[in-house]
Amino acid sequence: RTGDLREKQFESMVSATKRVRDYAQNITFFDQPGISLLRLGAVVRQVSAQRKIDLVVIDYLQLLQAEKTYSREREVSAISSSLVALARGNGVPVVALSQLNQVGDIRESQAVKHDAYGVILIKYDQDEFPEDTSDVPADIGVVKHRNGMLGRVPVTFERSLGRFVERRGW
Repeated sequence: RTGDLREKQFESMVSATKRVRDYAQNITFFDQPGISLLRLGAVVRQVSAQRKIDLVVIDYLQLLQAEKTYSREREVSAISSSLVALARGNGVPVVALSQLNQVGDIRESQAVKHDAYGVILIKYDQDEFPEDTSDVPADIGVVKHRNGMLGRVPVTFERSLGRFVERRGW
């Protein structure tokens, strides 16, 4: 924060940079807003022809484009089922991030929750974050898991580091 690093901090930063560099060789970012499902499938097939894909992450499900229908709910439902087909057809897990509506349901279509193998929700104790950079209490809950346990873990979102840490002693 101050721009000054002690020797140990500098060594730690260099070590972390080397680890990120090693991982970065195996990460492909494809940043195209409004990509169609057909194009996404083609990209996944193209990359998997070159090397093994371990995971596909979609950030954010509702930005994918489906064939236009008379209802956004049906479009999101089509996106959801297409992602299931993409995962199965390419033998790769797909993680799709989505917002919740105001009552805590997956936004625009319950088909997303229905199609998913698992659903993890992050719920914050507060409706709004304070203006400062203070940490925020939250819960990470597994609300659907076809072959596993459900539950929740109380966490704290450390805003300055952009990470969640488990709260002890709950």
